[in-house]
Amino acid sequence: MPSSIRPWPVTCRRCSPTPPNVDVIAGDWSTLEQYAPFSMLFVDVREVMESVDVLANLMEPGGIVILDDFIPSDYWPPIVEGRVDTVREQWLTDERFAAVEMLIDVHASLIIATRR
Repeated sequence: MPSSIRPWPVTCRRCSPTPPNVDVIAGDWSTLEQYAPFSMLFVDVREVMESVDVLANLMEPGGIVILDDFIPSDYWPPIVEGRVDTVREQWLTDERFAAVEMLIDVHASLIIATRR
């Protein structure tokens, strides 16, 4: 395993034991291709979210990408701090995914996108 990848027990010691059919990998996202395809990815780094094409190629059909740390917007296209949130717009309109934005609280939302 590359040194930039840490196995689950090192990353999350307080979490429940990982089920035998689940591999949790934490590390630099650019090293994940060797483990693809994925059934689920959690992404909370804006620069990684911008790489829709790369992430789409990492996912198996029916795989779920969870994108965290969005600021809710009442507008379409989504406007945040006076500018269109192009990352959110791209994920919500990309034909390779069925995606929905979910409000976590009044100040936070996330996107759940399923690979078609």
